[in-house]
Amino acid sequence: MANNSYRLGNKNVTVPLSGMASDGNELLYAGMVGHKTALKSIWSTLVAAKKSKKWLDLKRGWRWKASVRGSGETYHRLWKEMEMVAAYHLTIRDDRTVAVSAYQPFYALLFDPQAAIAGDEAEPYNRDEARFRALPAIEFLVMAKLAAALKEPVQLSWADYLWEKAISARSGGGLVHITTYGDCLIGVRVNPLFDWATLIANGIKNGEIAIAGDEEEERLIGEMVPVLKQYGYSLAGISPDAD
Repeated sequence: MANNSYRLGNKNVTVPLSGMASDGNELLYAGMVGHKTALKSIWSTLVAAKKSKKWLDLKRGWRWKASVRGSGETYHRLWKEMEMVAAYHLTIRDDRTVAVSAYQPFYALLFDPQAAIAGDEAEPYNRDEARFRALPAIEFLVMAKLAAALKEPVQLSWADYLWEKAISARSGGGLVHITTYGDCLIGVRVNPLFDWATLIANGIKNGEIAIAGDEEEERLIGEMVPVLKQYGYSLAGISPDAD
């Protein structure tokens, strides 16, 4: 990894990141590379945050950048032994990036393995262009998660309208971009307690959206399922294939 790539550390060890996502100072996702002992040390600090509020240092290269900590929520972890080197790749994810809830904010994240090299100037990668290409997929993923979380019906054909209205600064936090790096290409916080019902009702009243038939919804699903699969998702359970 390049000298300007991100690293995560506690008082004992520091490991390079293949990617991360955070909301403020809460670490939601991290992909870490290193010896198993070092990764276990980071994991222990992360899960200890629920009781002791221990912090991790986020660095760019070797320069301190910020402090992050565990959210206190349940984390999922996935170990993968790396070929040709004596190291492991550890992926950790806050449960709210996987599950949905009608009562508290949850998250939608999209991943692109090619984005893990975005910090390396020797590797050509246009992150802004990649994020633009991923916009239809993240919109669709958010709608699918909302449909699973809310009592109100949410149609996938409303994705453009609801995204544009809820992501704006005037929305009061329906959708909020979060910080992402590396293989975590784009992420948003979704607030199920936002007044989605009024937003939908106004859209229908003003002719900005309409209630689509089953055939139209099925057509959209057919178009977007392979797109989401490129980013490691299936619609089954609205959770990543890897978890």
